Amino acid sequence: PGYLIVQEAHSRGIPVRPVPGVTAVAAALCVCPVKIKDYIFAGFLPKSATGIRKSLGNYFTLGVPVVAYASKRVLNRIAGVIAEDYPGTAVFAAREMTKKFEEYVLFRETSGFLAWTQQPRLGEFTLVIIPGKTGGLLSDSK
Repeated sequence: PGYLIVQEAHSRGIPVRPVPGVTAVAAALCVCPVKIKDYIFAGFLPKSATGIRKSLGNYFTLGVPVVAYASKRVLNRIAGVIAEDYPGTAVFAAREMTKKFEEYVLFRETSGFLAWTQQPRLGEFTLVIIPGKTGGLLSDSK
């Protein structure tokens, strides 16, 4: 139930940071303010919009969040595909985890995520992509 503490901290503006560990997947999930029981790890999504679209379409049929790594070059394409094809999707973005310029943002709207990816940002990204029809994962969130 750690997500409840993380969720409350986020709502109060209290930064939550992961402890450096073996994998960025675990680090991102432990600071994500959304209740996640099951997920699929996609690694790096394809570089082309067509490949991203196909991969996300396949993963979303499972009805669970998708955790994926992204580079800055591909991040914009991922956001574009999500905004265009999956408008009910939420995204938790973790950038530069456990480093000086770390950043953690939950986007409930695809338009916010798309706008965020348009800003000049560097670093490594771990995304928790939450399909719109996952039984209300965000309904518990504030």
